[in-house]
Amino acid sequence: MSFKEVTAKNFKGLRSVTLKKKMAMDGYLRVGTEARLGDELSESFSTSPSNFIEYDYQKEVRPFFQKPGLNEHSIGTHPELTGLNGVGAIHSQYIVTMFIDIRKSSRLSLLLPLEQAYVVKNRILQACIDIVRALDGYPHRLMGDALMAFFGRSDISKEDAIADAINAASTLRLILMDYIFPSLNEDIGEKIDLGVRIGLDYGSEEEVIWGNFGLGESCEVTALGLPVDMTAKLQQLADKNTAMLGQGILDYIDFPEEYTKPKIKAGEELKYIIPNITNKEGKPINRRIRLLNMANYQDLLPFKLNDKKMASAVLHPNHFTFECFVVEDDREVLYSSVSRFLPKERSLKFKLKIYPGLGKLNIIFCKRNHGQEAKDDLSEDYSIRIVDDELVKVKNASHLSLLKENECLEVSLPEGTSFRGLHTMEVIVKGENDTLYYRNIIGVYIK
Repeated sequence: MSFKEVTAKNFKGLRSVTLKKKMAMDGYLRVGTEARLGDELSESFSTSPSNFIEYDYQKEVRPFFQKPGLNEHSIGTHPELTGLNGVGAIHSQYIVTMFIDIRKSSRLSLLLPLEQAYVVKNRILQACIDIVRALDGYPHRLMGDALMAFFGRSDISKEDAIADAINAASTLRLILMDYIFPSLNEDIGEKIDLGVRIGLDYGSEEEVIWGNFGLGESCEVTALGLPVDMTAKLQQLADKNTAMLGQGILDYIDFPEEYTKPKIKAGEELKYIIPNITNKEGKPINRRIRLLNMANYQDLLPFKLNDKKMASAVLHPNHFTFECFVVEDDREVLYSSVSRFLPKERSLKFKLKIYPGLGKLNIIFCKRNHGQEAKDDLSEDYSIRIVDDELVKVKNASHLSLLKENECLEVSLPEGTSFRGLHTMEVIVKGENDTLYYRNIIGVYIK
């Protein structure tokens, strides 16, 4: 299914769900049989919060990131730290913390009957939980219209945990803003103006400890440390439908400025998290922040062009496929865009498959490196033409090759993993008269 189909399946008909529930309750009051009420509610809420959404988004999202199976973790204690329940021990372990807030969801209670407001808010939170789990996150706690979640565990690299969290934030924004919120507006008949704000930060083993907080049965295992504590403030500083990245993420993976934006407040850039608390020497900690550039990063997600809203800008979105392969154990393995961090000194191969029927083509591959290690080796373009099913090398294209397979053509571009950080390869295909036929971009994370 597409994201549109999954959303329609789970978010259409909310008004009728509430009306059916009301009718069932009226019937119960008249007839006075508990069995009738149970039967009516069971039928009316066949797509209700208890069973309507679990794993639907996971089943759609996880294959794109090459994640097997399902993440069935329930909300609560991180699965590796359940041994701390009810004991006084502490444990040091890195973590990426996420705070998600549904903006203006409190207004639902003013616009809708309370029962309907409950259904709408609960389904939104259920979608957030499932999308977080789709990227191997662990939902930790619900707080009204907000969700706290963790990413990472001892057998996952810190880099991959950060990538999962950033991808979850971008996927949340995409599905909520472009699919769920418009569907709710249409179905309910009110423009609710919902939005999402997300805060993200990473903390190392030296910065984060885990322990059992509370007393007796009123306790939970959670994390303590500046990167964890500050994530809620990052969420509060995020603009509507954006995510705020903390210094831990920005520094640890050398995240490129090209995929961030400054936070502007009262006409000035806000460089540090506020309030800018002081350390024991009385000096401000100056913990840096940057907004994730959602529009740019969304293009890197490994979804279908239609799902990530890129298809409408090109004439022939289904006449091409663009993929990256990494050589592992002497074989080519598909690498989904931004799905994981690759080691250095690995061979890559970008492949553009061209289906027949489009005539002459002008193709540009745009390589963009980022970060401190890349320094001056930042960008390069490779230009070719396809004329009568033959490759014409135009610029910097000596290493490109063309393979004919059945009726399709495949352009191959070899590369390698050299510099730490996030790097991209974009392909732009134009036909005669400079018409844009196809565009796609792949992000490669390197350790």
